Amino acid sequence: MGLCAIMLLNGCGTDVKPVYQDSEDLTLEDVIPKETVTLVVYDQLCAKDGIQSGWFAQVLKDKFNVSLEFVSDADYVFETRMELGNLGDIVVFDDSNTDYSVAVENKKLFGFEDENLLHNFGPYIEENMKAAIEKNKAISGGTLYGIGNNIATNDKALKENTYNWNLRFDLYQKLGNPQIKNLDDLEKVLADMKTLEPVGENGNENYGLSIFDDYDISMSFFAASLVEAYYGYDTFGFGFYDPADGSYYPLLEKDSVYVEALRFYNKLYRDGLLNPDSMVMGYDGAVSNYKAGNCFFSLFDWLGADLYNTSVNTGNGKALLPVVPEDASIRCENMNIYGDNQIWSIGNNCQYPELAMAIINWISTPEGYMTMTYGPKGIIWDYDQNGNTYYTDFAYTCMRDGTTTMPEGYSGTYTEGLSLFNNTTWDINAENPDSNGETYNSSSWSLSADTEEAETSSSIESQWREFSGTNSIRTYLTDHYDTNCINSTFKEKQLSDELVITWNQVADCIKTNSWDAIYAKSDEEFNTIITDMINQAKAYGSDKCMEVLTDEVTLRKAAEEKAIEPETGAIAK
Repeated sequence: MGLCAIMLLNGCGTDVKPVYQDSEDLTLEDVIPKETVTLVVYDQLCAKDGIQSGWFAQVLKDKFNVSLEFVSDADYVFETRMELGNLGDIVVFDDSNTDYSVAVENKKLFGFEDENLLHNFGPYIEENMKAAIEKNKAISGGTLYGIGNNIATNDKALKENTYNWNLRFDLYQKLGNPQIKNLDDLEKVLADMKTLEPVGENGNENYGLSIFDDYDISMSFFAASLVEAYYGYDTFGFGFYDPADGSYYPLLEKDSVYVEALRFYNKLYRDGLLNPDSMVMGYDGAVSNYKAGNCFFSLFDWLGADLYNTSVNTGNGKALLPVVPEDASIRCENMNIYGDNQIWSIGNNCQYPELAMAIINWISTPEGYMTMTYGPKGIIWDYDQNGNTYYTDFAYTCMRDGTTTMPEGYSGTYTEGLSLFNNTTWDINAENPDSNGETYNSSSWSLSADTEEAETSSSIESQWREFSGTNSIRTYLTDHYDTNCINSTFKEKQLSDELVITWNQVADCIKTNSWDAIYAKSDEEFNTIITDMINQAKAYGSDKCMEVLTDEVTLRKAAEEKAIEPETGAIAK
């Protein structure tokens, strides 16, 4: 959206708060407008600008008589909206905390407890997200300006798996299910797979894997992910934090775990097992490789099984399925009662703060969250007389074909109506109190599980279950979890402007040299590049960054210790 359009929609920026009727005297019925109101949603996570359409738009209109106009986070949008003095009505921040902290410091957000806003229009949040409220106050100078995402009801349950160790299981079986104890064994298996199937059905050369640089922030995303998936450490600044004992492992050391991860990818490259176009292909190129079946391995479902395991491929006995090296210690996390850092908030200049609060509250209720995630109740999902959640027959039609037209009362196709909010309130695996002990995750719905298994079961998946000795991927991966990140109210420090410049220079140095190391033609060249990376980073000021990180590690460990009750090992409420 252009600057002029923003100004026309929202008026001139001002730091003066609008005057509201005392919220104590208002009910939800009082604040629902007689004529449809457009609320601007500045969402740093959404994929596109525009008006919410389709079934989700209709649900919001029916409940609140509102239309939502989304503004995504293109270059300088945050700075422009800050300068105008108007971030938007509903504001959704990414998980960096940086822009959120700037907005709080400059008083650009509406306090959730101002005018008794939360108490009167966010009662479900107030009653059921107490730890998340505590965390937001802790990171916001004592004032409540929002709530995070992926909030849990039970801090003992595990989050959804991040690292799945997808391997072409059909080829693995043809090799005789060889032992994979470590990364060296994995490389040998990938090499043997390429011998079996050097070229894909599309005529293109096959590789062990394809990677890309789109997600590189302070280092190589794929190298950092391998450290987390194999060693169990948590990426933290320019290094890795061990949740088990609070130790910190800087990446700028010749024998660091990060360098070992780079060495693994370099070895794959030199042996013809890493797609040589990885540095230039980008996300879309990698996705195309996995969809076409030109890669044998991926750490992730979203760049692996979700793309390759179509009904056609699994029906033909081909699939990417988890095979975890014996020495791997997968980093995992318990679900977080404090929530993660993608924060829901309300802009300080919002003319309808009660309405904005009511919407955020509704998508935090079981019905609101289920609707935002899946679709309208009664159309896509519902409960039986015993409280068991199930998909409707129409839902399965939509799963098979997202272009299915919605029934009377809704416009457009199912896919067209999906929520533009690219954020959550509850963790998908949190318990749904409206159900019979099930979670929001459809994989936990007993009435849908049999139908889904019947529609998706295949011979190759049955063979994998026999191999793994488990009935589900989640159970198999959970058996390989050894290190667990502790949830707390810790918040990373906001860097000074001067240190931000230094930090970015060090990060760029690491990213550039990491890719050079991956593409090194010999061990000698690889070692030279690593030495150069360490020296160049030091010249840019990496020591200053490490001083900050040393303090941050101490604060994080202290926050985690505070979050654990010594006698029970439980997270303090």
